[in-house]
Amino acid sequence: MVKLDPSGDHLFSRGYTIGEPFSAAARDIAVDAAGNAFVLVAYPNAVDTDLTLMKFDPAINLLWGQALHGDHDKARGGLAVDSAGNVVAATEHASGLGTCPCDHRFHIEKRDPAGALLWQKLVSGPAPYEDGGGARDVAIDPEDNVIVAGYSMGDLDLGGGPIAAGTDFIVKLSPLGDYLWHRTAPSDAVATDAAGNVIALGRGSLARLDPAGSELWRSMFTGTLQEAKVATSPLDGTIAIVGTYSETVDLGAGPLSAAGQDGLVAIFRP
Repeated sequence: MVKLDPSGDHLFSRGYTIGEPFSAAARDIAVDAAGNAFVLVAYPNAVDTDLTLMKFDPAINLLWGQALHGDHDKARGGLAVDSAGNVVAATEHASGLGTCPCDHRFHIEKRDPAGALLWQKLVSGPAPYEDGGGARDVAIDPEDNVIVAGYSMGDLDLGGGPIAAGTDFIVKLSPLGDYLWHRTAPSDAVATDAAGNVIALGRGSLARLDPAGSELWRSMFTGTLQEAKVATSPLDGTIAIVGTYSETVDLGAGPLSAAGQDGLVAIFRP
């Protein structure tokens, strides 16, 4: 882990070994109001991939770690922190990976600042195999509601009725994990702004939904972003996309051509 000052200058670095050397990869990071950092770390197991949620103090000393339930398909996931310092983790969970057919589950859980589990959702579909879905990213709105970007592999029901196979969606949950609504929307990454609007990124588009889930606008682009995340400025709602790409992408300001695989930052007005 590396800590930078507000100008981007290096303060210090610290390394940790998890599993086999050079095998671990950080999938997401979130920071609470006290400067503590939560990190979602993926590392291979005998079948597929394990995920561990770790908390570090502002000096990057390890405070605690919690293994998340089961094997995780592709080790995707996201983290977000609420106003009380609780952390929410969203992941793609699967049982039997490596020996499929598999049971895919939408997995989201909330832990208090000490790492104790407050609640968990681990939802599959009605069929025993190759059903259900998963969670890819998570954000917290100003009222501490939980906004999750996910997908359905078939008849996933989070409380609003079955979601058809192949659907990318955003689902809004209360701070206690109760279902509020879901909408078909891009679902590779998600963020919220100071007004409680939802910004959703995925499948060649960036969309903004109001707090009730109505779409306000959608911007389309060409090419494919990989490992992309989206964030908003608390000052003016400016939207930032950070990700990697190969070949050519055009987010609206002209094509960008990669030399193999390149990174990018793109800024959008609210």
